[in-house]
Amino acid sequence: MENKIEKIFSNLDIWRKLPKYQLERRLDIFFTIYLKEIVEVFYKEILNEKDIKLSEVIIPEFPLKKDDVANEDKTLTRVFSSTNVDYVMFCEHKSKCIFIELKTDIDSVDDEQFNYLTKAKDKKWNQIFEEVKKIEQHSGSSKKYTDLVNHINEQGKRIKDFSKLHEIDVIYIHPIATKITKDKTEFNSINFDFIVKNLSKEKDIISESFSKILQKIYTDSLERNDKKRERYQYQTIY
Repeated sequence: MENKIEKIFSNLDIWRKLPKYQLERRLDIFFTIYLKEIVEVFYKEILNEKDIKLSEVIIPEFPLKKDDVANEDKTLTRVFSSTNVDYVMFCEHKSKCIFIELKTDIDSVDDEQFNYLTKAKDKKWNQIFEEVKKIEQHSGSSKKYTDLVNHINEQGKRIKDFSKLHEIDVIYIHPIATKITKDKTEFNSINFDFIVKNLSKEKDIISESFSKILQKIYTDSLERNDKKRERYQYQTIY
């Protein structure tokens, strides 16, 4: 069994260097195993929020409604499509939810997504949840959106004062960045080195294999960023 798991990560390490291979979509399930612990440690040690406690609830691929379009005649064209944030997490004892955006490549932070996350941060959770319900009403995949709404409502029963959530934090997970900035907006980022150090106590084969590939990506990304810093869109501090 160990050899098979090692083979999975060996393949990921080879294939991540290929031009069309989407590593994020293969690694994200492994991130979710450790996400609650890593994000809590980050808040406590880096952001100095010692009383943070996250729910076990994680919502993947959470839809953020795209903006309506203003027409030349000053009318609005309603838009019910979305862009997604990789994970939404919830605090148990604070009126806060956290949007997590995962990047496994240093060049994959893009303007449009950054802008939607910036706008989302300025909204309240209830407003964003209501927008999901609007997408549900107009989507060709309404059954899945209905399942999402029902899932959120059900999971919300496990979170104190779920209906009163208002503050939204945005956190990136990025190979090397500890902060990602654009214009006057700055988001904190958990880099892979931080994750590897916090997984060092885990001695099972999955944790060790996962840490090994994250460390390789971290090292490779540092070298790439040094060579092409002028092409990198966002300030990174690491």
